[in-house]
Formats: sequence, C-alpha cells, structure tokens
Amino acid sequence: MITLLSTLILLAGCSAPEEKKSARIQQALQLSESGAHSEAIDVLEELAAQYPNDVEILSSIGRIYTAEGDHTMAAFFLEQAHLQAPDDTELLFRTYQSLSASNQPAGHLLEKLVTQSPDAMNAELWARLGQDRRAANKTQPALDAYLKSHDLERASSETAAAIGQLFLDMENLAQAETWLERAADNDDANALPALFGLLDIKLRQKDWAEAETIMAQLDAQFPGAVEASQWEQARQELDRWRQAQDRMQAQLARAEAERKAAEAEAEAASESASTGSTPSETPEDSTTTASTTTASASTGSADDRSAGKAQIITDLEAAGAMADTPAIEATEAISAAEMAFNRSIEFDPTITIEPADPDVSFQVDFDQAALADPTIYSIDTTEPSTLPDPVALAAPSDLPGALEDFEDFSPPQLAPVRPDASPRSIEELLAEAEMAELDRD
Repeated sequence: MITLLSTLILLAGCSAPEEKKSARIQQALQLSESGAHSEAIDVLEELAAQYPNDVEILSSIGRIYTAEGDHTMAAFFLEQAHLQAPDDTELLFRTYQSLSASNQPAGHLLEKLVTQSPDAMNAELWARLGQDRRAANKTQPALDAYLKSHDLERASSETAAAIGQLFLDMENLAQAETWLERAADNDDANALPALFGLLDIKLRQKDWAEAETIMAQLDAQFPGAVEASQWEQARQELDRWRQAQDRMQAQLARAEAERKAAEAEAEAASESASTGSTPSETPEDSTTTASTTTASASTGSADDRSAGKAQIITDLEAAGAMADTPAIEATEAISAAEMAFNRSIEFDPTITIEPADPDVSFQVDFDQAALADPTIYSIDTTEPSTLPDPVALAAPSDLPGALEDFEDFSPPQLAPVRPDASPRSIEELLAEAEMAELDRD
C-alpha cells in the first residue's frame, strides 16, 4: 500500500512539470494568435531555458516567427527542432518551407522528403525539386522530377520551358522543340527563354528561314532582348543569309523575265512564219522559201535561247532549294546516296578470280661492238735547225761604240709553228667525239 502511494506521488510529481510546460506553450500560442508575438516569444524563450533542445518548444518558436513574417528566425529554430526529430515528416516540411521562404538552400530537405515520404510530395514540391536539381546541374534527375510535377497535358508555361531546356541540354532536339513551342505560345515572361531555345535549335539544324521567323517574333514580343543576349551574333548571320536570298530571288526573277521574253519572241516568230505565203508554182516561190527558212532559223535560235534560260532558271531554283533545305534533310539525302552507292558494290558470288598468267622472261643476245681505234690528235712543229750565236756585248770601256753595235743588231727570224694539216672545225671535232663514244658503247 505504501509502495503504491509512493509510485502515485512520483508520477504526479513527474507529470506536473510536463503539464505546466504544455500549458505555457498553449498560452504562448494564444498570445501569438491575438497578435502579441513578442510576449509569446518571451514565454517560449523562458521555457527553452528550462527545457533546452525541446522539440515542441523550438517548433513553437519557429511557428510564431513564421506568423510574424520573420522567415529567417523561423528557419533557424525549425532547423534546430528538425535535428532533434529527423523522422518527423511534418516538421521536415515546415523547415523546408521556412528555408525556401528565406531564400536559403533547401533542396537537401526535399531530397530527404522524397526518400522519407514520397507520398507527401505534391506537384509543387516536384517542380521545386526539379528546379533545385537543375540548379545543381543534375540534368536527368531534374527532368525526372519535372515530369512528375504535373499532368503533361496541363503543364504550366514555366514547367514546359524548363522541361524543353532540359531536353535541349540532353541533345534531344525533337522533344525539346515540342515543349519549347508549348512554352512560347503565350505572352508571359516564360516565352522568352522558350523562344531562345527554339532559336538555338533552328540554328543547330541550319534552318535559316525558321530561325529568321523566331528572331522576328523575339523582336516583336521582347524588343531589345536579342541585343542584350548572346544571340546578337546570330542576328548578323541571319542578315547575311537574307541578303544572299534576296540576290538569288532577283536573279531568278530576271531569268524568268528573260525566259518569258524569249517565249514571246519565239511565238511571234512562229506566228509570222505561219501567216506567210505557202509554197506554190508562182514566181514568188524563191522569196517565200527564203522567208520560211529565215523564220525557221529565228524560231530555232529563239527556242535554243529559251531552253538555255529555262536551264538557268532550273539551276537557280535548285540552288535556292538547297539553301533553304535544313541540314538534317540534306544529310539524310547524302546518307541515302551513300547507301545506294554501297549497295551497288556488294559482293557477287558469280564473279570468279582467275590466277594471273605466269611470268614471262625474255633473253636478248646481242654482239658487242668492237671498240674503235682511239683517235690521236698531234700537232707537228718545225724547229729551226740552228740557233743564232750568242751576241757578245762590247766592254764598258768602249760604251758608245758598243751601243752603236747593239743598235745595229737584228735578231734572227724564226719560222712560225704550223700544223702539218689544215685545222679542224669545232663541229668536226664534236662529231668525231660522238662517234667515238657510240663505238665505245
């Protein structure tokens, strides 16, 4: 009996503080509902000093700060409460809301909410998760979140623009174009990134005509947006393309006018030929025949000119069609041609490969020509039989007389050196040398 009374007294002592705490919390919340947020926070801070890290007290303070509009302080206290009760899904969601309202990173809480309670995710939360994943450059996870955010038939323009841009980042141009066209078909701000995405797609496909149309829509719907973006260079490229198209159209128009003029000239010549006199037994036969011949010649030349101009027009039209053809179609045409070429050289089992003819060797015998006798060139000279005697000079003592004798001295006349035969010309020497070389070979 005594033990039972002691237990009851102990339980009453333990429950009294909890009841008192709960009563004070309810009092603070009532003050907050009446607009006395400061008094309510004072009551809860006093309780927090008595019960530190209490989840109920911390979450109540966060709730009052949220009602007051101070999302930063609310997020601080709610995060503290979430750390004490990480499995509380409702507290997790309220913490995410406070962080998001205070422009603080909250994607980690949404990722945790998806793992912890996926059924708690609604369309708005999936869209927010897609935004956070896209900001973190998680393309495929972001796309998965966006696709779960809404009914695809009723997706908002913002969601459609985001999905289209994600498909564009993944190089899925077909899906990207579908979603971006849905986002661009309105007058709100989400049409601007959608139009930029469509412009990017058309430039990648080299579809210049469609790119020019989108550029015109941007100028009309968002004036100055192109100049303030990275697509200013694209405008210059499209302007150059348009100038080339205008020149080509002018050439086509001029060629068409020349063709019509040639046809009119040919028709006039034909009519004049048909209205002329017919051949008959009259004196005017020769004149009529000449006129007919001239008309036929003029008609033939006119037809030739018409055919030539028609060919020019056909070539220009083909060039224009090639300029307007997107790169994808041109690539497909080239690929088809390559496939046809590859099919034309497939293996044919009926063709057999025969071995080549054996090697044929040739042996040529020839007589070695005898070497000719060498040609010796010599020049004979005639030397004098006797040399003149040496001249003795007079002694220095009789210098004047000696000088007189020296002045009277005359040297002997030597015979000139001459060959024994007449000299050969250069042509003869070269010819004889060539014959000697041929004989040697």
